[in-house]
Amino acid sequence: MAIVLTVGLTLIISSSYLPSRYDFEVGDLATETLVAPRTLAFQDDTATEELRRQAAEQVEPVYRSNPSVLVEVTGEVRALFARARSLRADFNAGVTMDDKIARLRELSPGTLNDDALRYLLQADLSALDQVEQESTAALRQVLGQTVTEDSLEGQRQVVRAIAASLPLAAGAQGTVAEIASAYLRANTVLDLDLTEARREEAAASVAPVMVSVAKGETVVTAGQIISRQQILKLQKLGLVGTRADWKVWTGIFLTVLLEMAAIWLYLRRFGAAIKEDNNLLLAGATLLLLFALLARLLSIPPLSPYLVPIVSLGIVGSIVLGSRAASLLVVLEAINLGLITNLSLEYALVALISGLCAAYLVSHLIERSELLSAGAIASGFCLVAVFAAEMLREAPVLEALEFTLWGAGAGFLGLILSVALLEVFEVIFNLTTPLRLLELGNPAQPLLRRLMQEAPGTYNHSIMVGNLAEAAAEAVGADSLLARVGAYYHDVGKINRPEYFVENQLHMHNPHDRLNPNLSKLAIMAHVGDGVELAQRYGLPRPVVDIIKQHHGTSVLSYFYYKAKHNSVGDVNEETYRYEEDKPTSREAAIIMLADSVEAAVKAMQHPTMKKIQMLIRDIIRQKMEDGQLDRSQLTFGDLGKVADAFLVALRGVVGHRIEYPAEGKVMA
Repeated sequence: MAIVLTVGLTLIISSSYLPSRYDFEVGDLATETLVAPRTLAFQDDTATEELRRQAAEQVEPVYRSNPSVLVEVTGEVRALFARARSLRADFNAGVTMDDKIARLRELSPGTLNDDALRYLLQADLSALDQVEQESTAALRQVLGQTVTEDSLEGQRQVVRAIAASLPLAAGAQGTVAEIASAYLRANTVLDLDLTEARREEAAASVAPVMVSVAKGETVVTAGQIISRQQILKLQKLGLVGTRADWKVWTGIFLTVLLEMAAIWLYLRRFGAAIKEDNNLLLAGATLLLLFALLARLLSIPPLSPYLVPIVSLGIVGSIVLGSRAASLLVVLEAINLGLITNLSLEYALVALISGLCAAYLVSHLIERSELLSAGAIASGFCLVAVFAAEMLREAPVLEALEFTLWGAGAGFLGLILSVALLEVFEVIFNLTTPLRLLELGNPAQPLLRRLMQEAPGTYNHSIMVGNLAEAAAEAVGADSLLARVGAYYHDVGKINRPEYFVENQLHMHNPHDRLNPNLSKLAIMAHVGDGVELAQRYGLPRPVVDIIKQHHGTSVLSYFYYKAKHNSVGDVNEETYRYEEDKPTSREAAIIMLADSVEAAVKAMQHPTMKKIQMLIRDIIRQKMEDGQLDRSQLTFGDLGKVADAFLVALRGVVGHRIEYPAEGKVMA
């Protein structure tokens, strides 16, 4: 099976890397006419990105006004003139003109030349005052409008033009122009965040460039120079550009081998039950191959790998094999999907998240309605995962929302596929899924209906045993649903001879009174084999059949054994009065054995009390242990203590009592 699985997965994945039929590149001369073998529609990512880039570039930068610039600039100009006046008043003979210019330059911009600073130190005071007023006036006039970094040089020319038009001497005009130009700065700044947001909005508004090719359409004509878009069409059709190399195929084969090793390690460490059941092994291998094939088919354009219903793998795998095994299958299938899609992380990520979520949601399935709710929740996870993956790919928001439709389709398809696969797998592999157990627990089932009609006492006994077994199984972490349903069917073999069992002997003589113990033993023991035969005839799953076969183990028919000893003058071999079937090999079968004995013993008690019932339960468990009936059941001493406590709680109703209703005549009296 491992070889078939390895070869199958390798072939399916490698089919995505088949050699191209042609080896053309952009600019080559076509040697023959190529026709599209199928209809195809796809998005031209390169052209789409180019249009979006152009749309973003056409968006004008957004600026934010800064009104404080004018106040700051005029304040700095006044500070410069104040320093100039202070230096003019300094008559220290040791301070030269160059020293004063240097001190004045400490307050001035670096672009202000020495001639302008010398003018401030040498001009008469009236001219100095007028230059100050005109400089600040020119700055107010220019900064009253929008000045950006890009327009700054042009606005300096405006300042010089204003200065040239003033009724001042040439030196004064030049100084006004120099000072105003040096202190002029942008009063609006670029708003990077808002500009980027508007450009992203413009890019997102560009619709994707879609390219369509009809089946039979000529893609390229012989003798024609092949364009980029023609190469793109040929690539999408799989005619050129496919990665196909022995290195790729070797990598795929080695990856599949590693997956097989992971499965082997899991079965060795956690999957003993699966490893011993060929049907479960075959079901798991079928799931891997089936979903790898689905991934390959759904990855072919115009479909999308997002449509692969990994949700279904998680649901079916968890119900059939258990949540832990299903998680492993989901991880492996996500890896396979990544390989099929040329190592595209986004598809593997979505498959991993949605599949693991689905596997967890149905891990404790007890009603069919829970399957629908689990599928709906998993579909929601799939939608969010697709959107998140597209965001990681930096796709536009609208495009990411469109891709989520594939996620919705995957969830819906997964739910439908889950229901169909469960029905098919249950029949083909005779699997015991929770859904099938729920159906078997329905009293309308033909075999249960026969038990209820033909052996009503046994039916009521089985229902009570089912309640006890379910409570005990929950206490020790066993399969409570299997325990309950197995208990319903454990005595189904009594249908063939119901009158030989005391619970069905209502208003009739006990036939064992007329039989010797050996014949009675044969009649009683036959119900196990009869039950197995009926179970197989009605198509009950193997675990339920095993419970029917093992629920007495190799126990002794104590009543008839002691009756035989009493009636016989010689020794009676105890082994001849033992059941000849297998001892319980599962916790569920062992629990049903104990529940069967406890229920019958408690029902036979006279004046039961909780203390008496507790002692009886302990004695029965001890006897089964000493007789070796629980040796193969996987129940621990701690489990047996929990089983005893669960039985005691479930049997509390036995010690209850109800008042006796008096007859009508007595009430009237």
